[in-house]
Amino acid sequence: MTIMKTIVLICTAMLLACSVKAQDTPRQHEVGLTFQNFDSFGLTYRTGTANALWRFSAFNFSMEHSKAKWDVSSNVTKYNRAGLGIAFGKEFRKSIHERFAFRYGGDIVAGFNLRSEKYSNGNPDTDVEQKYQTFYGGFNFMVGLNYALGEKVVIGVELLPSLRYTNDTQKSINSTSTQKTTTDGMNFGISNSSALLSLVYRW
Repeated sequence: MTIMKTIVLICTAMLLACSVKAQDTPRQHEVGLTFQNFDSFGLTYRTGTANALWRFSAFNFSMEHSKAKWDVSSNVTKYNRAGLGIAFGKEFRKSIHERFAFRYGGDIVAGFNLRSEKYSNGNPDTDVEQKYQTFYGGFNFMVGLNYALGEKVVIGVELLPSLRYTNDTQKSINSTSTQKTTTDGMNFGISNSSALLSLVYRW
């Protein structure tokens, strides 16, 4: 299965889920920030009833460009990076205390990460450029807890074991040749990055 087929299947599933969502009557909304490893931030929006909500998330957003030049050696290094992940799913909640709620559900996930590095010393014949591309799609299982700080503000923690298809491509480009390596496969597991914290405002 190619990455394009995977993305098409994910988008189709999202559209089907959205058509079901349109039949619901949302009675609760939540919007907030998510934190992964305390160095990766995202946005989340949830809507539905107090016990079942649709989830929309964007995460791992990154965009960076840098250029470093050393006048003595005439060496120049250019670095570019971009990435984005999106998730759509549903969660269910069960109250276990007036402030605590148990949560479980899942998300359809898709995203990409792009990175390039170019090294130059003023001679085009010796320039080298490295390009890295990662595309992924899959499913996150979710189990977690909510703690209500008050009527409007909620702190949440989630564990997200994932099943993902990943396609990685690496290119090495110089004046005489281009070398390309592609790997892909299915992965299932849980790691430190599978833990997610959220701070949301609800109404």
